[in-house]
Amino acid sequence: MRRAVKTIKKTKSLENRIERARFIMEVEILKSMEHPNILKLYEVFEFKQMFHLVTELWTGGELFDYIIE
Repeated sequence: MRRAVKTIKKTKSLENRIERARFIMEVEILKSMEHPNILKLYEVFEFKQMFHLVTELWTGGELFDYIIE
């Protein structure tokens, strides 16, 4: 299956324990979601300076651009 990978650079805010916990909680919630209108998050890999999120692949452009049209 084809997947997409989104890379999120760790910022100073994610070094804060509370902000990091919120981010991890949001990731866990997204991983548990099963809905046709919500992007499926399959896996998260954490490295020293970034997170890599593996999601299902959605093509067709940006939602914002679609709304503007």
